[in-house]
Amino acid sequence: MTLPVKTMTSVEYASTDLNEPTVASGIVSGFVEFAVSNGANRHHLIANAGIDVGWLLDRDSRVPVSRYVKMLESARQECKDPAIALKFGERYSLAELSIVALVCETCATAAEALLQMNRLSRLLIDDNDRGPAERLAIEHKSGEVWMVLTCDKSVDHPLITESAFARIVCSFDRLLGSRECVREVHFAHGEPTYSDEHQRVFGVPVRFGTDKNAIRIDAAALSAPLPPSDPFAFGVLSDRATHLLAALKRAQTFRAQVEHKIMLTLHMGQPTIEKVSAGMGVSVQILARRLADENITFEVLLDELRHQLALNYLSDGKVSVKETAYLLGYSEASSFSRAFKRWTGTAPSKRRELPD
Repeated sequence: MTLPVKTMTSVEYASTDLNEPTVASGIVSGFVEFAVSNGANRHHLIANAGIDVGWLLDRDSRVPVSRYVKMLESARQECKDPAIALKFGERYSLAELSIVALVCETCATAAEALLQMNRLSRLLIDDNDRGPAERLAIEHKSGEVWMVLTCDKSVDHPLITESAFARIVCSFDRLLGSRECVREVHFAHGEPTYSDEHQRVFGVPVRFGTDKNAIRIDAAALSAPLPPSDPFAFGVLSDRATHLLAALKRAQTFRAQVEHKIMLTLHMGQPTIEKVSAGMGVSVQILARRLADENITFEVLLDELRHQLALNYLSDGKVSVKETAYLLGYSEASSFSRAFKRWTGTAPSKRRELPD
């Protein structure tokens, strides 16, 4: 029996390598729908990228950037359209893909929206602190204002950049009623065969092979007021996005990596520090020391993880006490029952009977 379970961080990864740059699954699933509408085969597109369709059902989960890039490249062949990523950015607003845009759209001005975008940018594409904190830096140069993409090379792929810039420029239409504030677009990669599509999408001079990925805009655009919004909505959305950001950061701790490794084999029996360290390719001493650096021991981590998973399984109401004991690696249900009573003060059968 296999059950989908979120870790204690509330962030699911579509990869066993938690140090790999990731992209929000909402963006990936949005691209799948767009590509399918343009002739791609859904099954082939997802399978060729090595992505499980289940990963795309939860907007809070993460997908490795490398697999997303593989999907973008595959879609170009499937759709017979090399500009498919660019057109995705043109047609799909960020508000359809991520809570980040919803937070930005409740800001008073474009400048405030940019601050929120930078604060929450890791929810879109996370480079694991390889690059600058600000994904979109504002540079004032010779009376001009440039929005410069400053992400690390690990996530700086031409197809991703093209899609992101198309989405940014087209968002001016939706939020300000015009994109006249956009003056010029620069790409660091070389000119592709479909550069005529860039001219069509952006409607301004587009230059390739420059020293940066950047968009030149009218300075007045930063202070331009956005459509009126509800301050309460901003608070609710901002709180939710902040929670997701904190969960993402927790998921990248060494503790989270150990939890992830344990969960892959927990149903196979009692996990030991020797088995887990071997599976992670580190010595027992290194694993213990790195956990100690995060103020926890392997034994406490395992106990807390089992506690949280037990609550998740039993609260769902679809898993019996005996099945839960098996999924948590206990050889006998009685051993699990004793542990559960130690955690909660009550028997697991009583917890299963509680309403949601």
